[in-house]
Order: sequence, then C-alpha cells, then structure tokens
Amino acid sequence: MQKDRAQVFNPRTQRWVKIDTKRGGIVAHKKTPGPYKDVKRLRPKKTKKKKAPTVSQLRKYHERKRGKHAVKVDKRKQAREVFSRGDKEGVKKWRKAPQRYDVRGVDTQVKKAKKKSRVAIQEGKDKVRRARNAYRQKKRAIKKKPIPKKEKKAKISAAKTEYKETVKKSTRTVKEKVAKAFEPVRIAFKKPWTRERKRRARYVSRTTGASVIQSDHLIARAESRGEAYDTMDWDAIQGRDLSHHERVDKMDRMIGRTTTPSQELYEILNQEAKFKQEYEDWARRQEV
Repeated sequence: MQKDRAQVFNPRTQRWVKIDTKRGGIVAHKKTPGPYKDVKRLRPKKTKKKKAPTVSQLRKYHERKRGKHAVKVDKRKQAREVFSRGDKEGVKKWRKAPQRYDVRGVDTQVKKAKKKSRVAIQEGKDKVRRARNAYRQKKRAIKKKPIPKKEKKAKISAAKTEYKETVKKSTRTVKEKVAKAFEPVRIAFKKPWTRERKRRARYVSRTTGASVIQSDHLIARAESRGEAYDTMDWDAIQGRDLSHHERVDKMDRMIGRTTTPSQELYEILNQEAKFKQEYEDWARRQEV
C-alpha cells in the first residue's frame, strides 16, 4: 500500500485519479478502466437528505411572515390547490403566494373537518348500537310471548326491517355530515381573471377613479347583493378623493343595504376631518 497516495473516481471521465494526500493535487490519471492496485480509495461522504419541514415549523413560518388578520382570513378559506408538506415544489409555491395555495394542516380546514367527521361517525355508531340492542330485546320479548309461530315470525321480521331502516338512515346522515365537514367554506381565486373580467374592472376604474382591483371588488360586491354590473350607476360613486371604504358605503346605500352605527360614526368623523382640512387649505390660500 503506497503512503501519502490515494485514488478517487472521476464520474466525468469514468477513470480513477491518483492524488497526493500530504501536499494535495493530482499525481496521475489512469488511462485504462478499473482502480489502481495497492492505492487507498477515497469515497465521497454520504450527504444526508433534507427532511421535509414539519407542520408546526410551517405554521410558525406562516404566522411570522403574514399578519394576524391575513392568517385568520387564510384559515377561513381553502384554496383549490392544496399541497402536502413533503411536496417540495408545492411548498415553494405556497411560500411565494400563501394566499393562492394551501399546505395541508397549516392553513386548511382539514383539522376541523376531521374533528367534525369523527364526532358524526361516533354519533352514527351509537345510534346503530342502540337500535341493535332494541331489536334484540324486542326479539327476546316476542319469543317469550305465548302466540302462534307465524305471528312470532311476522313480528320479528317487522322489527328487523325497522332496525335495518334505522341503520340505513344513520349511515346516510353520517355520510352527509362528513361531506359537509370536508366541503370548503370558500374557495380562493374561484373566478379566473378573464378578458371580460378585466374589461369590466377597467371600465369601472375609469368611471369611478378607483384602482382595477378595487373596481373588481366593487363589481363582485354588487353581484353578491343581486345587482347586475350593467344596472349599477357607477357615476354616483366617482371621485379620486374618495377612499375605497367610502365607495363601498355609497354603493351599499344605492343597493339598499343599511350601514351599522359604527360605520355611520366612522364616516361622520372622516367627513368632519376632511372638511376641516379643506377649510385649513382655503384659509392658507387666503392669507397668501
């Protein structure tokens, strides 16, 4: 065995290379296939595979990167694309746009749904067990009665059909409850951003002075109240000095939806502050 010499396999050339372990550097390249004789082989260290992040780590990241309100809103809705924590590409996408995608167990309703479904299944099982016990008791009581065999058989079969019906009914209700539990409350980005949607949002934006996103929200709000996009008087809520909140309030009044006292108070205070600012500006211009 040669001292201060070692050999390493080069995957590009598919040949072994002799190196000096003391000084460093390549000493010789092997021209023929196969390793050198009586030379120590150096093998590459095995790199440990990175484990997928845990659900708790992803939750902490989600809460740290986003605000409290955003986290609450994200947990209330469920996206169309839901990734598992082991899906690297999916987790990357979710990190870039958490409002568009979801990771199972982090910002989805799977945990709540599982809890609700477990309760429903247990309730169904209890109901079936009670029905079974009642059927057995009835059967025993009928057998003890001093009546003809035909009558006994008829009564037992009637009790059995009743028991089967209760089992069917309970299984149906359990399935419905489980389906309801796993049904997402709201799907994020349900409507695609089509040309027609863009065109309508831009038209409202030009008319009202709001941004395209705000205009799209106003259209969606009007449609949710049962008002068509064409029937709305968008000129009534125009004005570049208006905030989005004020536009929404005006539109709600147009549709016929009354505002709450807190909203009214907010608007009054806002108007007062605005008028005060306008008066101060006017006074400053008069002095000049």
